[in-house]
Amino acid sequence: MKAQLIKILLQPVLIALAAIVLVFFTVSTIDKQVEAAPQAQFTTSKPLWRVLDTNGDGTGVTNAISSTTPLTFYIEPPAATVYNIERFQAVIDDLTVNADDAYGAETLTNGLVIRFTSAGTVYTLTNELPIKTNIGWERICQVEQSGETVQNNQLRATCDFLGRSLRLNGDSNDRLEVVVQDDLSGLDNHWFSVIGYTE
Repeated sequence: MKAQLIKILLQPVLIALAAIVLVFFTVSTIDKQVEAAPQAQFTTSKPLWRVLDTNGDGTGVTNAISSTTPLTFYIEPPAATVYNIERFQAVIDDLTVNADDAYGAETLTNGLVIRFTSAGTVYTLTNELPIKTNIGWERICQVEQSGETVQNNQLRATCDFLGRSLRLNGDSNDRLEVVVQDDLSGLDNHWFSVIGYTE
């Protein structure tokens, strides 16, 4: 009788101990998986942030306010290297940024062409319609404009390639480029940049 009573009293304790052991092993397994995941992700790639320049490797002119035309700003990976571009951004920095019928405060005749080369084939993102106005960026990008201030205003055009990455292979001389076909020396600053990762 006593043995049966002791067994009844101990049963909840044994069940609780079994539950604690099960939770311990489950948490340990999850922790190991979480610790392993970031290591697998970051050992195979490294972040890439670059302003496009006239040499394509980060050593050239980066500010597109030259009076020389046409002038090409681009990024091209070196041999045996692959860049995956996840985001492209153009920034116009000027005292007056009109988001309608001007480019900054400038009037463009020929416009800007955005294109990339993949395995020897050239793809033009702007088709046959170069970007001649601030609002023209909306055909391929999302456009944001800073508020009016006593300092310079900025217009930012951001393209995320529909959530996919643009893959540039250095062995194929792939590149992403912006061709400026007008005099932009009237602007204070104008940059093109990319964010992604290197395989």
